Amino acid sequence: MSGNVQALSQDRSDLASLAERDVQRVFHSYDRNGDGYLTQAEVDLPGASFTPLDTDQDKRLSLAEMTPRSLIDGYLPEMQTFVQQAFQQIDVDHSGRLTPDELASQTVLGALETDFHMSRQVRADGWDQGAFTRQLTKTLAAAPAMAQPRATRTGKTPVLVVQGYMEPSYFFMYGVYRHLQEEGQAVYGINLFPNVSHAETQAQKLAAKIQEILKETGATKINLVCHSFGGLVARHLIQNMGGARYVDRYVSIATPHFGTAWCYTPGLGGACQDMRIGSPFLTELNKKTIWSPVRYSAMYTKTDEITIPARNCELPGAKNYPPVPKTGHFLILWSPTTYQYVDESLK
Repeated sequence: MSGNVQALSQDRSDLASLAERDVQRVFHSYDRNGDGYLTQAEVDLPGASFTPLDTDQDKRLSLAEMTPRSLIDGYLPEMQTFVQQAFQQIDVDHSGRLTPDELASQTVLGALETDFHMSRQVRADGWDQGAFTRQLTKTLAAAPAMAQPRATRTGKTPVLVVQGYMEPSYFFMYGVYRHLQEEGQAVYGINLFPNVSHAETQAQKLAAKIQEILKETGATKINLVCHSFGGLVARHLIQNMGGARYVDRYVSIATPHFGTAWCYTPGLGGACQDMRIGSPFLTELNKKTIWSPVRYSAMYTKTDEITIPARNCELPGAKNYPPVPKTGHFLILWSPTTYQYVDESLK
């Protein structure tokens, strides 16, 4: 096996381990009685989504049933692209190695540098992409889950971050989540896993989480900051489930409002069908894009490798920000420009 092939194999192994740990963490958060299985009530899935996963038909889901190999394999290309884009952005001298100075001065993964001091771990001769992948996966595996704010009755409108397709918990949205915390926002996360199902299914979980937050905080409104397919889930909630009554601000990041050609490739679950250009779901959703009194903002990058064409992330009637430079579908979630746009959108 050549060195490059061996390194790529190791990278995939490291990323697969991270994906599996991430999925396990979410699985156990749903397993309220700790018996190692999920009932339909625990995972909160309708029968049409629960039954196909229950391969042994025992009316409960094991970890193996909830994490089919196809889910992990489908997750890997996204993670590999994210790591590669991050490496290229930090490697300002294009040497193929990340020096301690480059890591210390970078802003691409600023939240991780702040929390975990990644630059202190690098050797004097720097990291190649394989070493960077190993350290990044190790760091993300240690990152805390999206905890509830300590003081929930702050008087501020709470913010809920909503992740996208095949993002089991907060992996890609940690940067946005961490930034909002730093800005003093009462920010919450949600587990939509297994979030490969149709938007209507995921919107039911989103609605339940929002009501939980409103009850806990005493607030009457909530702000939603959404990535990718999460933005479509939130729009369905607003437009078809009465969400316009309690959503104040809606922010989408790299959301394929008019679909993506990427979803014509084999994709897992109904979510991928929903995101196809001209799908029945999008056709109905886009008959009216803006619902008063919700205030909408949208942002995207021209170099999005998942939403094709990238301009399908623009939302008519919303405040559409100029494209975020030098990012991709996932790296956009770690861009200082994105943080600036999100802050402006929530003012």
